[in-house]
Amino acid sequence: MKQHEILQTLQTNSWFNELPAAIRLRLMENATRVPFTHKEIIHWQNDDDNCALYCVLSGAIKVSSCSWAGKEAVLAYLSPGNWFGEIAMLDGLHRTHTIQAHQDSFLLKVLKSDIMEIIAEYPKFYEHLIKLLCEKIRLLMMVIEETTLQPLPIRLAGRLLMLADSFGVDTPQGVEISIHLPQEELGQMLGTSRQSTNKLLKKFQQQGLIETKYRHVILKDLTRIKAMVQDS
Repeated sequence: MKQHEILQTLQTNSWFNELPAAIRLRLMENATRVPFTHKEIIHWQNDDDNCALYCVLSGAIKVSSCSWAGKEAVLAYLSPGNWFGEIAMLDGLHRTHTIQAHQDSFLLKVLKSDIMEIIAEYPKFYEHLIKLLCEKIRLLMMVIEETTLQPLPIRLAGRLLMLADSFGVDTPQGVEISIHLPQEELGQMLGTSRQSTNKLLKKFQQQGLIETKYRHVILKDLTRIKAMVQDS
């Protein structure tokens, strides 16, 4: 990836675009590009690794957590342009989630020591990091509310829309979610079993809302799926 291509990817993110130009430049000057292969772990939940802030340059990154009993919850898939790692970097405690490459990916990595130097030079940067953290908190609260209050079909519709927003590709059949989406992992996003997810996907397909093929989902009727969420 050339420098101008990296910049184009970074500029797809509103948080990065709102940074003062001098801070954007310093981030790029101090960043290194790091490759990760499919299923490679960037860091584990509860790791004492608070050394870096990351941005996805290409591929897809899975964010998950695991209970002591071994039950996994998939919280999100991060598309190019998304930043992560700010929580442990700011509070110095352990990592809150396991971060894994969902496919071959490149990340931009900025060490904590470099972040602290930028803050020392540009104190305003700290406010922007807090804003990045608040974006994650709002997303987390939304997920909690949906899981607690919304019935399963509405939760599925909402997750499919989120994934389409990040990974959607227009095709003649509809908007295809371009990442592999195993039913087990989709069920982990919804807080339900693979079997329940499979039954609901089949129902959506019978209703003409989606089409499924090997580990991919195509949203055939985006308008109706959005209406399901908005009317809930």
